[in-house]
Amino acid sequence: MESRGGSTNLHPISSRRRRIRLHGRPRRARSLPSRFREPVAVEAIPYILPPLQIQLPDTWRLWKPAVLHCPPVTSLPCWRPCPNYGPRETKFRLCDTRSLDDKFSFPLKGYNNWEIESMPDKVLAKIITDWHRSPVLSFRPDTRNVISRIAPDLVAKWGPAVCQAEADIMWIIGEKWRVKTHIPEVHRVLRDEVTGYLIIIMDYVRGSNLVDIWHCISPERRHRLTKAIVKLICVMQTNEARYPGPAGITPMRALVHRDYPVPLCMNGTDYDRYMNVLLSVANCYRPEGMRTKGFMRTYRGKFVLANMNLDPSSFIVDRKNNIWIVGWANGGFYPPESELAMVERLMPSRFADLTREILKNILHDRLQRQHLRLIASMIDGDPLEKKGGGFYHHLE
Repeated sequence: MESRGGSTNLHPISSRRRRIRLHGRPRRARSLPSRFREPVAVEAIPYILPPLQIQLPDTWRLWKPAVLHCPPVTSLPCWRPCPNYGPRETKFRLCDTRSLDDKFSFPLKGYNNWEIESMPDKVLAKIITDWHRSPVLSFRPDTRNVISRIAPDLVAKWGPAVCQAEADIMWIIGEKWRVKTHIPEVHRVLRDEVTGYLIIIMDYVRGSNLVDIWHCISPERRHRLTKAIVKLICVMQTNEARYPGPAGITPMRALVHRDYPVPLCMNGTDYDRYMNVLLSVANCYRPEGMRTKGFMRTYRGKFVLANMNLDPSSFIVDRKNNIWIVGWANGGFYPPESELAMVERLMPSRFADLTREILKNILHDRLQRQHLRLIASMIDGDPLEKKGGGFYHHLE
């Protein structure tokens, strides 16, 4: 194009070259000095896990749709320690506070129980063991067991100490007896192929652990909760069986010494014989003046339902002040004195009033309870009963 001042080149490339020759090459934004950049706060960067979509196997035809959708995660884990667990209140558990928020985007939110029960084990185990998406409701470092909340109304318990006997006894309770309204309902049991851990999916109980609220409630409410716990244990002991041990053909876990294997299936006479062996061993560790006299005669032709691990952490108080019992790994059918002996052994000293009411209001054989408590102390490595929260001489 011609002009009066000469020729003008309007080609874009030539124009860019002319600007570079006159003014220099422009610098990129990332090469600017730090004083020209606006600082970005770390808190302003959201922690987001994208939505997860898992394709179900082509051979799986029992559930539609064929893709499992998990919502995104927009919040960081926030761990809170919960102390004062165990007989001496020296243990603790960890809790991710996201698991207490009903508005959190749980991975299986929106799926009903039938759909969750129909999912493949491998897919379901992958979601449950991902603690970024399934927040941890409780983690016990002593047992390494984990309780993850996977839906607004469901939790999954998994870990090295989770056993089939716990699911079996909870299934039996949920089918027959009056105590089923105080036990979480079990929906499914599966095994993780990666870790080999057993996973139990059960109902989520909205409430507080008795350990966490006992020190901050009024004496009147403590009395009401104590009466409710005593009544619940009495109802449990109305359920009877002819043979001792856990439900199903599984090894006994309560009051068992590792150096003295217990037979797989026993009747009442065999159980008394095994308990007398443990009582003799326990007396050998004690001075002559502290040895107990007599024999175990627990066989009455019946055994009652027992949790065999009742401590304050076993009780959940819901929003209506109802008592729920959790942790049935050692549960089964045992003599009535066995449950009371374990309560006396495991309850911390600040729960002495609760222990006193349980021992006073439930009929039992006092001498047999002392024998079983001695056996439990010997199994825990404390034959002289110097440790633990259950050695209450003032209760005798």
